[in-house]
Amino acid sequence: MTTPRTLAAGAAALACLMLAGCSETPPKIEPGTGLTLPTRAPQDRPVAPNLTAPDLMTGKTLKLNTYRGKVVVLNGWSFTCGPCRAETPALQRFQDKNAKNVQVIGLTQDDNQDTSRSFIREFKLTYPSFADRNGKQILRMPRGEFNPQFLPYTAFIDRKGRLAATVSGTITEGRLTAITQRLIKEKP
Repeated sequence: MTTPRTLAAGAAALACLMLAGCSETPPKIEPGTGLTLPTRAPQDRPVAPNLTAPDLMTGKTLKLNTYRGKVVVLNGWSFTCGPCRAETPALQRFQDKNAKNVQVIGLTQDDNQDTSRSFIREFKLTYPSFADRNGKQILRMPRGEFNPQFLPYTAFIDRKGRLAATVSGTITEGRLTAITQRLIKEKP
């Protein structure tokens, strides 16, 4: 039985759906995937915090703002995370192909540095990684970007040090390329 209340609720839901599809610019679609790219407009990007910690392999202090001028791909991982292990080879290949304009940085939440170092050796990672025990570093990112309790996650920081996009879950090399290419093309 259709009641006035049911009709009103249905009309409101329909209006919301119609308005949700309206925007000034259409969403960017990753070629060949149909996935919407999550990149923010430059004027809407918050400044990324200057995460600082020792590199797991060298012990040298790693500072995020050292990489200004490059697009930074900050990837959260754990030794025991299956999806993290699955995406790591793509991140290394991506770094190898794009080292001129992009810097991948790993951010592990593992408490055991020896375990983290064995992960780095296992995957022959050449990009730096640092420990983020208890998620303190990633919690300095603007609130609500992603949940650091769920791994993996990836943050894209533009050449001016602003948070341009975040992706929760496994990321592919194609998606890495699509997002970073847009950021590389922006004027520094």
